[in-house]
Amino acid sequence: NAFDTAGGLKLYAGPKLSNASQEELVDDINLAKAPVILNVYDVGSDPTLKTIARINTPALLTGKGGGVFHGAIEVYGKEYSYGGSRQNITGVFTCHPRKCSMHTYRQSLYLGDCELDPDQIDLVINKMKPEWMAPNYNLLRNNCVFFSKELAIELGVSEIPKWVYNLANVGASLENMLSKSGSNEMPSVNKSQNTSNLKEHIIEETYENNPCEDI
Repeated sequence: NAFDTAGGLKLYAGPKLSNASQEELVDDINLAKAPVILNVYDVGSDPTLKTIARINTPALLTGKGGGVFHGAIEVYGKEYSYGGSRQNITGVFTCHPRKCSMHTYRQSLYLGDCELDPDQIDLVINKMKPEWMAPNYNLLRNNCVFFSKELAIELGVSEIPKWVYNLANVGASLENMLSKSGSNEMPSVNKSQNTSNLKEHIIEETYENNPCEDI
């Protein structure tokens, strides 16, 4: 089937692929046996998070910096990602590509052709499901972008760009520093800022009600 370009697709080449136009990338995808695409979302849709997205845009254009993102891997018309829950179930879930209802689609990156059959993809996913349990979700160390990074490696395609998970790495390093210093609190942002929505959407990236249609 031809690659679906509807719904405001913004397609770019992955880190190890040569620069090409969106039209050229779509042609490459349509010629590939099993093209693998990273879909990147801005987390949530509230005004605070949209402000963060605007602030990070210039940095993303240079390949530096980072932001607050939801990541997912698309292959064979399904989008695979990872979320948290208190239930003792796998956190791996699927939805229609670029349609995760909890987040706002930003852009896609073509990572290459894994050349696997659908049955082989299923074997990879089924192997990862018990390794990515929902209760083990952690905002800084074990989240959807790290799942996407690991899945891309398992599929043998280009790694995802570092800007997708830079902020989580910085946060984890800061958490380590605070832990060593004996502090239990992260540095606070400007108290005048309303961060309740930010905390709700970032920390509570849970899928207990499965907002994405499982396919």
